[in-house]
Amino acid sequence: KGLDPPDLVAHTFRRGLRIAQMAYSSGTNRDFGTKYAGGADQDHHNLTRLGGQLADALLDNYVLLDVSHVGTSSALQLIEKARERNRPVLANHANAQTVYDDSRDYGCDGDKSRNHSDEVICAVAQTGGVVGITPIRFMLRPIQGVKDNCKRIKASENDFITHLDYMAKGMKCTTRSGKSINMVNHVGVGSDSPANGYTPKAEWVYTKMGARYKRWLR
Repeated sequence: KGLDPPDLVAHTFRRGLRIAQMAYSSGTNRDFGTKYAGGADQDHHNLTRLGGQLADALLDNYVLLDVSHVGTSSALQLIEKARERNRPVLANHANAQTVYDDSRDYGCDGDKSRNHSDEVICAVAQTGGVVGITPIRFMLRPIQGVKDNCKRIKASENDFITHLDYMAKGMKCTTRSGKSINMVNHVGVGSDSPANGYTPKAEWVYTKMGARYKRWLR
C-alpha cells in the first residue's frame, strides 16, 4: 500500500510474482476507480499514467502480462509496451468475440466483453504469446430470454471446440511485416479451474465436457 510502481513490483517479485493482470472489471475497479487499466467491461478505458508506470516496471522485471480480464484499449496498449521489449503477452483464459460476443448477455452473468476481439488475439500472437481457450459456459454460448430470468443454455464440448478451431485455423493474423502467423502455435487451453473442471451444480459456469482429466488429452 502506498508503494510506487517500481517498488511495488520489486516487493511482489521477491515474494514470487511472475505473472500479473492489471485490471478485472468495473465491479472490482469501483473500489478504487480505474487505477491502472480498463477491466473486462471497460473496453474504451486507456492505461492510466500509473498503469503505464506499473506495466513498465513489470516488464523491466520480466513479469509476464496477462490480458484475460483487461478491456480492449488497455490490452492493446499493454501488448504494444511488451512488443517494444520483445516480450510475449498472455490471455490465459479468453475466447473469441467473433464466435460469440458475450457482451450481449451483460447483466445476466459474467463480465461484459470477456471474450477478446480478433485485433487483441492477433496482437497477442504477434508478441509470441498464447491465448488459452476456456470452457466457461457464459463465454461459449448466449443466454435465452435475457428479459425472462436469463435462461441459461448448457454449453458443450463442441462449443469449446468451435472457439478453438476458429482461433487455431479460422483467424487470419499477420506479423507487423505482413507475414502470415501460424495460429496453431498461439492457442492453448486455460481451464480457469482445477484440472477436473467445475462442479456441474455451478450452472452459471459449468460446461458439459465431463469432469475427467483425460478430456484435455482427448
